[in-house]
Amino acid sequence: MKKIASIIIIMTTIFSVKAQDKQINKAVEGNNEFCFDLMEAGYEPGKNMVFSPFSISTALAMTYDGTAWRTKWDMAKTMHFPFSQQKNHESWTQMLDYFKQLKTPVFQLANAVWAQENFYFTDEFMKGLKDFDAKVEYVDFRNTEKREEARRRINQWVEAKTERKIRQLIRKSNVNDLTRMILVNAIYFNADWQTQFDPEKTRKNDFHTPDGEIETDFMTMKSDILHTEKENFSAIQLPYRDELASMYILLPAKGEKTADIVTWLNNDQFNSLCDDFKETKIMLALPRFKVEERYEMKKTLKKMGMVAPFSHYANFSHMNGEKNLVIDDVIHQAVVEVDEEGTEAAAATAVVIREKTAKRPLEFIVDKPFIFFIKEHKQGNILFAGIVNNPEKTK
Repeated sequence: MKKIASIIIIMTTIFSVKAQDKQINKAVEGNNEFCFDLMEAGYEPGKNMVFSPFSISTALAMTYDGTAWRTKWDMAKTMHFPFSQQKNHESWTQMLDYFKQLKTPVFQLANAVWAQENFYFTDEFMKGLKDFDAKVEYVDFRNTEKREEARRRINQWVEAKTERKIRQLIRKSNVNDLTRMILVNAIYFNADWQTQFDPEKTRKNDFHTPDGEIETDFMTMKSDILHTEKENFSAIQLPYRDELASMYILLPAKGEKTADIVTWLNNDQFNSLCDDFKETKIMLALPRFKVEERYEMKKTLKKMGMVAPFSHYANFSHMNGEKNLVIDDVIHQAVVEVDEEGTEAAAATAVVIREKTAKRPLEFIVDKPFIFFIKEHKQGNILFAGIVNNPEKTK
């Protein structure tokens, strides 16, 4: 009997782990699909781009718990979240638990929320934030001096969680007296290459930018490297120590455009690519680089289909029981630095929630040819009529 009971416990544990893995996989797939969508939507020829889809997705996953109706649908579609908020909540909180249990300095994740004091938020929503292991702090955004103090504290928290790599995430223009909540995720990554580059072999060479050639430092090594060759690009995989992560580099073939590869990429294509790598003897020359960018993402996310959460019709009733809240902006900042030893990267995302203002008046801008009439009211006679094609012309 005891043997049967032990078998049942083992089988139950196995099924439970598999179910948990399935939940996490849904979050992984959604995050990666969002990554490729955002890369395509935000790509600008000739400009550097760097972002953490994981940080953005985490911050918006916390926010998603508060949505309803069209707002929920727009976020689900754009972020590749399941329509069930409970399933999305479970997927993301289990994902964060996975990283927490790794107990490695390679990945460091943190969530925090700053909420307006004496403003009602539902118990269910606030309880859900605890599942994200989010630190909750109450501040006063209504008061000018206290608002500035809150902004400083948020930025200090972000700096501390990203080893001072991300500074001044929240600017003065990002908060005002209508701000009611700011949900923040921070991520820090620091890993050495499995096979490091010898600094003595770093050499100056030309890098061909869209605007012409520049001279920069190239790290070099001759080694067995995971590599694959496709019709329009080639790719390599560079693992980090402990094999917890790798960097993948896709290099367009001669005459091919980066934009075309960005458009082609999606989660399935990327997974297929990763299956094709084979160890090959390669002479590698990789530039040392540091890319750092800050984005206010409202325009880009709306372009991707997330319209309702930023509009007057936003519905965050699961957040505070009413329909008076809207996302003011999603602010994201990221930095990636690569050298001979490895890679240091950090990112932070802030979702700024504010209270809605009065509905904007309908605009009627008379900035093109128009017809006019002057009518007296008692009898209804039209006294004058005309068409104006040029208001500056008098004859």
